Amino acid sequence: KFVFMQHKGEIIEKAIRQSGYSITKLSKKLGKSARWMYYMFESSNVSIDYILEIGEILHHDFSNDIKELKKVGSKNWFFLI
Repeated sequence: KFVFMQHKGEIIEKAIRQSGYSITKLSKKLGKSARWMYYMFESSNVSIDYILEIGEILHHDFSNDIKELKKVGSKNWFFLI
């Protein structure tokens, strides 16, 4: 059985660019370098913790973009295995 794996880095990059939020500013809020952000964009498997933290900073609901995320309540999330 073929399982399609979403490229989470590309999804995150698209959300950041559409938001107009500065990559440099976001990287500083995350305590990371801008270079780290670009490496993350190239990664298909980004930590759920970073996805949620970036979503919170951007006010972006990644549960609409990443099928492993399901929104529960207004601020609670869980990761589907």
